[in-house]
Amino acid sequence: MMLMAVAAVAAISFSFQQRLLSSATLNRSMMDYSSASNSVASANDVINNISLTTTKHDSSTAVPRQEIEMTAPAASGSTGVHFSGDKVRVFNTSNSNNGATIEEFTVTPSATPSVTPSATPSVTPSATPSASDISQHNENKKEIIFIVMGERKNFKVWFQRLNINVRNHVTFIYGSYDESVNATEDNVICEQSNELFDCQTLFIPGTTWTQGRNRLAEEALRKEKKRGMKYDYWGFADDDAQLICDECVNLEECPESLSLKCWNRFLATIATEGALPENATTVVLEMTIEKAVNNKKWPKGFTAVSTYDAFVTVIKRDTVPLLLPYATLGNGVSEWISQAVLFCVMKICIPGSAVKFPFMYGTNTEHRPYKRGLRLPVVMDAIHANYDPYVSFDECSRIKFLVPQEYTHVFETAEECSANIPTPNLDYCAPLLDRFTAWEESIEYD
Repeated sequence: MMLMAVAAVAAISFSFQQRLLSSATLNRSMMDYSSASNSVASANDVINNISLTTTKHDSSTAVPRQEIEMTAPAASGSTGVHFSGDKVRVFNTSNSNNGATIEEFTVTPSATPSVTPSATPSVTPSATPSASDISQHNENKKEIIFIVMGERKNFKVWFQRLNINVRNHVTFIYGSYDESVNATEDNVICEQSNELFDCQTLFIPGTTWTQGRNRLAEEALRKEKKRGMKYDYWGFADDDAQLICDECVNLEECPESLSLKCWNRFLATIATEGALPENATTVVLEMTIEKAVNNKKWPKGFTAVSTYDAFVTVIKRDTVPLLLPYATLGNGVSEWISQAVLFCVMKICIPGSAVKFPFMYGTNTEHRPYKRGLRLPVVMDAIHANYDPYVSFDECSRIKFLVPQEYTHVFETAEECSANIPTPNLDYCAPLLDRFTAWEESIEYD
């Protein structure tokens, strides 16, 4: 076990160090920033138009399709992620006035934008791959396992949300705590054997929020072991989580048909190589502020924080061992405590590395009864009970970390945000990998 832990420490340290070589050089696997001062345009310089069409799911067909069309004026050879209006764009103008057409964030440069669907897109080698290079996007599409816990009634909504993202490499686990889900009812077919959309349901009665997420995370580990490969991201969501983006008129006028477009953009962006700040460890959402949504005051860029609401959380796989499993809590303890514990872990180990997704809000649509409240002595008790054998987090009793949502500088580009994310404290926090390994080895596998 000790050798495994050492190897794991080395692996995660190497992974993080690769991404944190230098904020000055900002080496990226998917972008060339050698002339960043000339190549990065501001939001006001880049104006794009996106139209998103989603074909309604039909269980008799193979894969529902979505097409995203984008045109963009040249910004002096700019390449990467930029924002304009209320949109998030990945584009590559590469010293050309041509527009670009995107299907599932796979870009085919052309003089006249047009969608050319193909099972095997043509590959154009490039000495310096860009974020919108067609071969890179197809070969390096990020795989996401998305885990949702909630009531049986909301399963079908999530199936529809995630099934339209099949080509974004999404695997889906739904854990219901009130009633077992009939995975084949209402023309919904949820089965692990489906190579196009791996879908699984679990009945986890009598579990709290914290216990349920840990139980479903165990299932994610089983899936990884079975497939012999790790996912790139682990995503978690409450079943009543809703996204609000510019397709919605306001908070009261955002039907599921429009929200689907928000979810598609959210997942497709995460799955796209180079679309998010490279040094981010987690992707989260700004909680809805109704007045701001109604007035179209969107978060106009990336913000990087240490504390956040976990109603929707997408974690890079190499960060999972630092954050999971959630802290085990005593009976009757506030369910907020397990997330508050992670505020401390984030502040000490990987500060300011949770990135809020731009031009989008999120909210919980239902308000269910559960134990609430945050008191520092209770949080510190949970920290000691769960982490003392591995890492001391006594410092958290002396720093301000019980802040549900931080507000920081807004960065217009992913690369600018990435450069301002602090260096992680991996040497000090490396023993957390032993905690994760102990949990991983305690799980029963088929």
